[in-house]
Amino acid sequence: MNQSSLELHRTLTTKIIKDYFLGESISNLTISKWNILDYSSVFSIENMDSKGIFVKVPKSNVEYDGVIPLLDKDIQMGKDEYDSLSYLSEKWMGNVRFVKALEYYPKYNAIITEKVYGYDLFLLLKKNDLWGRLVPSKLKKNNEIFSLIKKSLDDYHIASLAHENFRVKSDLDKIIRMTNKLSPYIKRKYYYTLLDKISKYEDNGRVLQYCQSLKGLDIRNFLIDNKDRITILDPGKRKSEPRVANISRLFVTCQIMYWGSMWFFLRLSPSGVSLKSLLDRSNLNNDEIRILNLLIIKEYLKHWIMANNALDKKKWAFFIKFFLQRFYIGAFYNKIIKLHLKELN
Repeated sequence: MNQSSLELHRTLTTKIIKDYFLGESISNLTISKWNILDYSSVFSIENMDSKGIFVKVPKSNVEYDGVIPLLDKDIQMGKDEYDSLSYLSEKWMGNVRFVKALEYYPKYNAIITEKVYGYDLFLLLKKNDLWGRLVPSKLKKNNEIFSLIKKSLDDYHIASLAHENFRVKSDLDKIIRMTNKLSPYIKRKYYYTLLDKISKYEDNGRVLQYCQSLKGLDIRNFLIDNKDRITILDPGKRKSEPRVANISRLFVTCQIMYWGSMWFFLRLSPSGVSLKSLLDRSNLNNDEIRILNLLIIKEYLKHWIMANNALDKKKWAFFIKFFLQRFYIGAFYNKIIKLHLKELN
């Protein structure tokens, strides 16, 4: 890590202690070092009473292992995320909550939030899903969790609702671009079937329920504490989209929750019982069901490309990459695409 990034840590630490821990001895504070993630650099400060402040500086370059210099794209990501968190503090309701944003330091592109204490929800969901194949009550627990999340999503959709003309062209263009990028990996019959089916979608002039969707909605960004309270950490950028866009993002990240494990190699995906409440389509009209199916395909293609990119960056032998590409990543996503092609009409 470069010297500028270390100096930024010291600057932010001094400012946060002054703003949020005034009067406390620094010896009573636990200050973590920078943790460099794919799309952000983070650290936290907390006192002996478990009052914690979390600092996040978004970054757009996955490969960069520093914080400084800041790029224009980094700054835009920071502004967008803080804007989303501020918006959600007014519009989001229910038992599932978003992390509370405290302020944004534009000079440093730093988002300051309360620190949330808990553990990764998707690990609990994965554990319940595995055991649920033997103990059905575990699947019921997952369904209850998704019911809570879905209820909060539905309430949010109502709070941010707008009725707009259905416009699908930009999504179709993205799907075509992603499909062509994946053409070496998608089985030929699925490739041509997908292109043929999406060519039949069109902006039909009908009015759909749009809302402020959240591009960062991902089950891996959910925490749950020892009182079963669920907190979402990263909403990403807000965007006006059909309300089913949020459902498609959340559903797909649930479907790939076994990514990185042996179970993913065995093509394991969550039980339909676990996801029953999340996929409830009883309040959707035919147009919304149709666009939901399209957006689910779009999300799978996006995650397939991300998996390929992550593999490309590994400094592994060619035959290892080839094996993982064909029998781990490609085999899973081809199976998924095949299943969901049946839903497109």
